[in-house]
Amino acid sequence: MMSLQPICLVTTARPAQTASNVEKMTLKFEDWLTAQQGRKDLVGDLARVPSLQNVDHEMTRRKPDEHQKWADLVIRIAEPGHIYVFNDAWQEFLLAKQAAAQGSPD
Repeated sequence: MMSLQPICLVTTARPAQTASNVEKMTLKFEDWLTAQQGRKDLVGDLARVPSLQNVDHEMTRRKPDEHQKWADLVIRIAEPGHIYVFNDAWQEFLLAKQAAAQGSPD
């Protein structure tokens, strides 16, 4: 007959995360895009499109997909050329979001 060995799990305690800490750690595309308004390139032009500023996204029961929401909005509201710029802007945003996550304390 086999005998069962006890398992000991060791975890490290992490400091409690408040809502404000979590908010600071999560970069949102709208905030990033607003910060790009001063750029003198196509991404800056996209950031200055009035219909893309202060966007109010509909709340759904599904897990939010930030990229899908913004892609749908750009397709619906902006000029066709902005779609390609949005794709480039999204890639830059992902890099900025990754850098922000790596720079935040655990």
